[in-house]
Amino acid sequence: MGALQGPASALRFEEQRQLHLPQKYKATVPDSTLRVEMNNLEEHADNAKARELFWKPLGAIRLTSANDAFDPALWETFVCTTLGLEVPIPTALPRLHNSPLAKCGCKKFCMDFHGEHTSTCTAHSGATKAHDWMVSVLGPLFRTAGHIVRTQHGVAASAGQRRGDVEIRNYLRDQAGSRSLVLDLSIAHDRFGSSSHVQQNACLSHPQDRDAPLRIAAQRRCVLLSSEDRCLSVTMC
Repeated sequence: MGALQGPASALRFEEQRQLHLPQKYKATVPDSTLRVEMNNLEEHADNAKARELFWKPLGAIRLTSANDAFDPALWETFVCTTLGLEVPIPTALPRLHNSPLAKCGCKKFCMDFHGEHTSTCTAHSGATKAHDWMVSVLGPLFRTAGHIVRTQHGVAASAGQRRGDVEIRNYLRDQAGSRSLVLDLSIAHDRFGSSSHVQQNACLSHPQDRDAPLRIAAQRRCVLLSSEDRCLSVTMC
């Protein structure tokens, strides 16, 4: 843990800790995309307690099979980025006066030691691979719960001919019929990594509102499907 020495490293470690704290949300809130579905799942007794949803970011590290195991390099990268440490692979690249020399494939930025740029650059295939990996994990996950799931090109197109990434067929059944849930996945990052204002890179994009990157990404990606499609679009970041 020697990499945490110094005020800047200590600040980054604390910022990362705050970003990974457990969260609790009321299941039924007016601005929820799933407010109708969540309300239908609530108990309607007069003394019924409102349900709460718990999210533990680091609780997702549970392997369901040997095939899900991280290889050593990926595990090192995950642990270091979670704690705010320098990532071993870019750290091993050439540097001058403790500044990176190796350039990204986009030819615009150097490969910083914390991996911010490689996590945000849209010029190389890393972001696409991460997106497709998420889709490949979510599909089987929902199937284990007994749902009929379609992914990517198998997802039904909306009236505007747009497609989500994961479709859970007949997710909700009520008096109006059956509806499918369509998940449109996107990746958001908490820090600047490809900013034209170089001094911003490695800084939190919204230090006073750590939920803002997710909220902004969801608003940007949200696609409203027509009532004929009887689908619900959700953005996951």
